[in-house]
Amino acid sequence: MKIAIIGLPGYVKNSYEKDIDNLFRSVGFNTGNLVYMHAVTQHILDEKDFFGWKIDANLINSEYDVLIFIGANQLHPNKDMLILAELFEVVNIPCFIIGLGVQANNFSQKMIFSKGTLRFIDVIKEKCSHISVRGEFTASVLTDYGATNVIATGCPSNFINFDPNLGQKIVLKNKNINSLVINTNLREDMYSFLSKIVSNKKSCNMKFIMQEPKLVLDFCRYKTKSQYCKQVIDKIHNNIMKEYSDEEVKEFAFNNFETFFNVEAWMEYLLRFDFSIGSRMHGNMLALQSGIPTVFLTHDSRLQELVEIMNLPHIAFDKVSKIDKIEDLLPMVSFDPEKYNSNRNILAKKFCKIYSYHGINIHKGLKVLGE
Repeated sequence: MKIAIIGLPGYVKNSYEKDIDNLFRSVGFNTGNLVYMHAVTQHILDEKDFFGWKIDANLINSEYDVLIFIGANQLHPNKDMLILAELFEVVNIPCFIIGLGVQANNFSQKMIFSKGTLRFIDVIKEKCSHISVRGEFTASVLTDYGATNVIATGCPSNFINFDPNLGQKIVLKNKNINSLVINTNLREDMYSFLSKIVSNKKSCNMKFIMQEPKLVLDFCRYKTKSQYCKQVIDKIHNNIMKEYSDEEVKEFAFNNFETFFNVEAWMEYLLRFDFSIGSRMHGNMLALQSGIPTVFLTHDSRLQELVEIMNLPHIAFDKVSKIDKIEDLLPMVSFDPEKYNSNRNILAKKFCKIYSYHGINIHKGLKVLGE
C-alpha cells in the first residue's frame, strides 16, 4: 500500500533554512495546520508521501494506491478550491478527505461559495469514498449540496494521544495555576482579555504560542533580529500592555512569545505548563493531547462545531470579558472526563472505518480506541 497525502507530516523539514515567506506559505499560513497533519501521519503506518496542492495527477494515478486530502476550514466564502477540484476530477485511484470544515460566523449563516468551491463539492461527493468533516454543521451544509458520503468525525488531532483515559488527565486538579500557555491571536477583539491575562504575569509564568500572522511568527523566531520587531512590540505595547514601560514590554515579549514548526517539539515544550487557554483550536488541542488541562474559547462556527462534537472543555469568548484572572473562569466551564472518553471512542471508530475501507494499516492505539 502506497499512499499520497495532500499535506505535511507535522513538521517543516529544515525549517531553519527557510525565510519566513516560504515557511509561512509551506504551513498554509497557520502553524496550527501542522497539528492535524501530524495526527493523520501518526495514524497511517503504510508508506506515504506528502504533496502540496499543485501535484501531478499522472504521478498520483501511476504510483499510488490511495489519495488523501487532509482538510481544514476550506469551505469558506472567501476561498476558491478550483485547484483541488481539477485534481480530483482527473484522479482515478480511490480517494477520501479527512477533517473538512465550513468557516462561518455562526450556524445560521447562509453559505455562499465560489464557483471553484462549488465545483470541488460536486467532484468530491462523486469521487470520494468518504468526506470526513469537522462537525454536524459542516455535514449539514454538504448534505444540502447533495453529498451522501459525509461522516462527522471531529478533527483527527483528537487522536494524537492514544491513552483511553485521557479525559481524567486533563481535569484541572489544582485550582492555583502557576504556569499558563495562551494560544490566541493579536487582534482587536482579544486585546482586553489579553491585557487582563498579562496583568497577572507576576504571579503566573505565562507563554504565548503564536500560529499567525507572518510578522508575528518572524518576531517569535528572531526576536531582536526580526525585521518586524518594532512593529510587533508596538502592537503589544499599544493594545495589550499600555500601562507598562517600553523596556518592560520588550522584555516580556522577547521572553514569552514563541512559535513552532514541528509538532513533536511543540508538544514537548507544552509539558511544563499547568493550564492552556485560547481561541486557537490546534494550539489548545496539542496541550490537551499532552495531558494539560485546557479551555477552548469559542468565537465562531468553526471552533464551536469542533468543541461540540468532541466534547471539549470550552466557554464562549464573550463570557470571559468580565474575568480578572484565569481562575475566575474555571467554575464557568463544565467538563465530564468520562463523557469525553466514551465520545472519543465513538469518533475513533469512525476514523478506523474510513481507513479500513481502503485497507490502510493504522496505529494500534487508534484501533484500540475505536474498538
